Amino acid sequence: MFTKNVLAVLLCTGGLAMAQTEGERVVVAHSSGQAAVAPDGTQGLTPESVTGAPKIYTAEPEVDLGTIREGESHTAKFRVENRGDQDLKIGDVRSSCGCTTVKLTEEQKTVPPGGSVEIEAKFNSRGKSGNQRYSVTINSNDPARKTLRLTLRAFVETLVNVRPGPVLNAQNVRPGDAIPQPIDLIPGAGETTLGVESILISAGGLSCTHEPITEGDRTGARLRFAVEDTTPTGTLNGIVSVDVKVGEQVSKQTIRVFGRVQGDVDFAPAVIQAIQPAPRGTRLRAVTVRSTTDKPLRILSADAGSHIDVELTRPPGPSDVYQIVPVVSQSAPDGPLGALLRIFTDKTTQPVIDIPIFVNVSPRVQVSPPCVVLRTGDDAEAGSRRIHLSTDRGAPLTVTTATSDQAFVTAEIVEDPAAPAGRKAVEIRLNGEVPVGTHEALVTVGTDVKEAESIRVPVTIVKGEATESAASAAPQPRSGV
Repeated sequence: MFTKNVLAVLLCTGGLAMAQTEGERVVVAHSSGQAAVAPDGTQGLTPESVTGAPKIYTAEPEVDLGTIREGESHTAKFRVENRGDQDLKIGDVRSSCGCTTVKLTEEQKTVPPGGSVEIEAKFNSRGKSGNQRYSVTINSNDPARKTLRLTLRAFVETLVNVRPGPVLNAQNVRPGDAIPQPIDLIPGAGETTLGVESILISAGGLSCTHEPITEGDRTGARLRFAVEDTTPTGTLNGIVSVDVKVGEQVSKQTIRVFGRVQGDVDFAPAVIQAIQPAPRGTRLRAVTVRSTTDKPLRILSADAGSHIDVELTRPPGPSDVYQIVPVVSQSAPDGPLGALLRIFTDKTTQPVIDIPIFVNVSPRVQVSPPCVVLRTGDDAEAGSRRIHLSTDRGAPLTVTTATSDQAFVTAEIVEDPAAPAGRKAVEIRLNGEVPVGTHEALVTVGTDVKEAESIRVPVTIVKGEATESAASAAPQPRSGV
C-alpha cells in the first residue's frame, strides 16, 4: 500500500507513475522518463528538486549595455545565486571574445547555500561597430547544470566614419603622381568636429596630406595620398596610421595601402619560378617588356648569369614590345638553382629591370630509388633491390661499372635488350654473412655521361639479433634479367 505522501507525489507529477517499495525506500518512476521524488528525498522529479547538491541560478542571464561609443569600456554585472543546499564551486569562467574580460576572485568562486556572487564582465568597444553580442560561460559543480551561459549585448556607435573604407588601392601609379582616390574621416557618435593630430606612414615613397571637409553640421578631414618622385617601381604596400581627435577623445585610424608603382617600362612576370624538375635546355617562362609612354623602348642587353642562357626576341606587333626567354644552360648544376635576370634598357628613369629566377634542375642521370635499404631474413626480396638509371632527356646511356665498398653487398649491371637506350638497371643485393646490427654501404655506378661519370647510391643494411641464427637462410644472389 502506498502512503498518502507517495500518492501526493504521483499526482503532482502530472502524468502516470509506477512505484515499488525496497524495504522502507520507495522508488517512483514517472511516465516522462524522469525519476519522481521519493519520500526519503534521494531522487527528484526534476533538477530543481534535487537535494544534497548545489544549484546555480541567475534571474538575468542577459544584460544589454545599450548604445555605447566606440573606444569606451562598459561593465555588465550578472548576479549568480546558489539555490542548493551545498557549496557551489565555480570553476572556469571564460568569455567568447578577447574584448570582454571577466572579474572574479578565488574567494568569490565558492558560494554557500542561499548566497550569491556578482560577476563583472568588462566590454572594450575599441575597433567595434554596430550590434555586438558576446557570451560568458561559467562551469560549476552543479550536477544538474554544469554550464551556465550569460550573454552581453551592446550597440557600438562608430566614433569615426572612414569613407569609402580603410583600404587604399593604388594600381599603376607613377612616381610623382597623386593617387586619385581620397579617404574621408567624418565624426560619428553624435560628435560634430574631427581634427587630425598626427600621421605616420610605414611605407617609403608615399606621402599623405589632409584638409578640412564639411558634411552637414559635421566637420571632418580628407586625406590625400601621392607617390613621391623617388619611389622605385614595383609593389607598393604600407600602412598609414592617423591619430584624430573627435570631441575630447583621441582615436587611431589605420589605412592600408597597396598597389603597384609603374615606371616608363612595364614587364611581366615579376618572378620566374619552375617548381617541377627542369632538364637542361628547358625554356622557362618568357618575360614581356614594353614601353608605357609614347617614347619607343630599346633593350640594350639581358643577362642571367652562367647557368641561365637568355634569348631576346621581338615578336610581331608594336616595335617597343620585347620577349626575353630564360633557358636552363647545359652548364647548370643538379638541383635547386637561383639566378637574377637583368634587363638593361635605354630608359633613363628605368635603366635596369631585375627579375629573380628559381628553377629545380633535373640530374643529368636520375636514379630511382636514390637510396636502398636491405634486410636479412626469410624474405629473399628484402635482401635485394634493383635501381634504375635514366638520362634527363632520354639520351643514350651506358653503365660501365657497378661496385660496392662492403664485401657483403654486391652490385651487378642488369642487361635488358628491350629497355630504351636511355634507361639502365643495376641489381644491389646481400652476399655472404652480414654482421648483426645496422650497417652502411656505398655503391658506385660508372656511366658515360659527361659530368655524371660517377654516381653514388647509399645502401643501409639491417640485421637483428633474431636473424643471426638463421644465417643459412640469407638471400642467395639472383641471376640478371
